[in-house]
Amino acid sequence: MSIPSILSDLASRREHREALYKDFHRHPELSLQEYRTAEKIEAELAAYGVDEALHTHREHWSGTFIAVFQPGEENAAGAKAMVADGIVDKVPKPDVYLGQHVLGSLPGGAVGIRPGPLFSAAASIEITLHGKGSHGSMPNLGVDPIVLGSAIVGRLQTIVSHEVAPKETAVVTVGSFHAGTKSNIIPDSAVLRLNTRAFNKDVEKHLHEAIERIVRAECEAARLPKPPEFRYYDQYPLTSNHAEPTAKVRAAFAGPWHRGDHRDRLAVADQEQVMSAADTAPVNPTGFKGNDSALFGIVLAVVTFWLFAQTTMNIGPLMAEDVGMPMPVMNIAISLSALFSGMFIVVLGGLGDRYGRVKIVFLGKVLNIVGSLLIAFAIEGALATPMILLGRILQGLAAGAIMPCAMALLKACWDGRDRQREVSMWSIGSWGGSGMIAIFGGFMASTVLGWRAIFVICALVSVASIALMRQIPESAPLAGPARPIGSASFPWRWAWQHC
Repeated sequence: MSIPSILSDLASRREHREALYKDFHRHPELSLQEYRTAEKIEAELAAYGVDEALHTHREHWSGTFIAVFQPGEENAAGAKAMVADGIVDKVPKPDVYLGQHVLGSLPGGAVGIRPGPLFSAAASIEITLHGKGSHGSMPNLGVDPIVLGSAIVGRLQTIVSHEVAPKETAVVTVGSFHAGTKSNIIPDSAVLRLNTRAFNKDVEKHLHEAIERIVRAECEAARLPKPPEFRYYDQYPLTSNHAEPTAKVRAAFAGPWHRGDHRDRLAVADQEQVMSAADTAPVNPTGFKGNDSALFGIVLAVVTFWLFAQTTMNIGPLMAEDVGMPMPVMNIAISLSALFSGMFIVVLGGLGDRYGRVKIVFLGKVLNIVGSLLIAFAIEGALATPMILLGRILQGLAAGAIMPCAMALLKACWDGRDRQREVSMWSIGSWGGSGMIAIFGGFMASTVLGWRAIFVICALVSVASIALMRQIPESAPLAGPARPIGSASFPWRWAWQHC
């Protein structure tokens, strides 16, 4: 299918489609009562452009196209009503369903698509608590549903935090709490309205069971004269895209509607943007599967931090004596790397998400190479102090760039148990590396090669890391399509604004 060819002559009808769009908004109708809207759509379907374009350019596609417009979408009743009305018997059985939904989190003119869970399963629950009314001066004669409801609201917050596994995604929201009309009267009832979201049927079932268990237990503890009542409504099933048709549609849409990579904005809990499905859907659009050599490159990138951080802490006095640098100034130099790393780690991690994590890791390694060589070849005398201070600053910036983006690349390129293994290896290279490098630094400083060789080796390790990581494709969830290293200018203005 050639999307550009099919859409080539839509511009001539743009004004008519815009007029139709404005007409719909000038004549709003309630859900399941959109009679005028339905008549308008049926009469002017060609004005939407899709039907007209497909009919005009039959040579560019094959098959049968059926356009279906769902009423009452917001309360999850429209599709059910259509099925009950016999739509499955009125149209041919489709090979694939292509659903569309407006999403405010995407930029204008963009089409978002991703495989796997996209819209969560959702349900609303109305809970009626039957207390016993009383005057505010005699609370002992009543059973206060407001106090009870408040306890229930607090206890419900423990479901997601203490009963749902951390790897799962779930939301329990109390959006409405109504009770009483007077300040000095204890009402005889209270109504809570909840909403649940989940990307897993078993998790959703657990949420509902836990809600009822907690509410019933609290009601019994409060001596309610009547059991609570539960009403489930506005229930939505999980929407999960099949991988194969999603890949085909994404490839066809990549040219005409590409507005950058916004996958992180796509996974939402139904219509509202309340949570992400990053842990339940693929986050690596390139299909690259991490391997041992790529992992070794990432671990080497992390090890460089300890090569210049831990060893400098241990051999600082030796360095100061060798180059004639006052020890108080050397102490400042030792702390500069941690200072600049802490100051810029969030900014550099954000730059990685926006402009490419591989780019920022490579930038960090280049900074480390320059910084390490400045220290390794620091000239004894007046130039030693500025060379070492500048080298330590560059090494701190290198750490701020490497650490967050290297961890993000692990998440992007490895999944499941492989990711657990790789994170363990990353940890060995980082925190475990501190002890190993301390021993290495002390050994090197005591040999004929001296402390300067440590920083030369640090630069060489960065070069080896770059060579091993070149196979990893770019990962930038907040940016556009992947580009080769060096194809875009560094975003100095954005970095300055976020410091």
